Amino acid sequence: MQRRAEAMHDTRERLVRAAFGLHRDVGPAQATVKAIAERVGVERHTVRRHFPDLVELIRACTDFGMQTTGLPEPDDWHRISDRAELLRLGLSEMYRYWRMNERLVANLMRDATSMPELVEGSASYYEHLGRIWETVMAPWREVPGPAGTRATAVAGTALDFTTWRSLTAQQGLGDDDAAEAMMVAVTSIAGS
Repeated sequence: MQRRAEAMHDTRERLVRAAFGLHRDVGPAQATVKAIAERVGVERHTVRRHFPDLVELIRACTDFGMQTTGLPEPDDWHRISDRAELLRLGLSEMYRYWRMNERLVANLMRDATSMPELVEGSASYYEHLGRIWETVMAPWREVPGPAGTRATAVAGTALDFTTWRSLTAQQGLGDDDAAEAMMVAVTSIAGS
């Protein structure tokens, strides 16, 4: 009984790793049951037995990805009282994360527009990103008046994948220079 449970657990883990690899390499929309089964060397019914529901499979991939891709953890950032220093750390961590996971994130963004199951199954990932944004943006909301509103908006935009990609891939900045450019923009708007 114990060996059977361990074998099932092992198979499930291999399926999750295979599905995650396909999400990274070709995108969730192309990560078919057949493709997952072929990567692991099992039959399609094995995939369906472990994951009868696509949302459940995506949740498992999301959990795996959140543990293995270097997703920043903002819980420790609350100890930073200087909003510019917090922004610098948040940008540095997110730009490092975007760099390490560019292909995966681009695939997720592309496929999310046509896969409601992907959006539902990735909810914990988006909630985690929301915590990062909130942690970094909250101190800028304390800047009075329209300057605070604008600084908060630009800080949120600066953290975004598409902003990072535009600054680095399209405009040719390195990650550090892109982060610095966004730091200057936010602090200038805020008058800091």
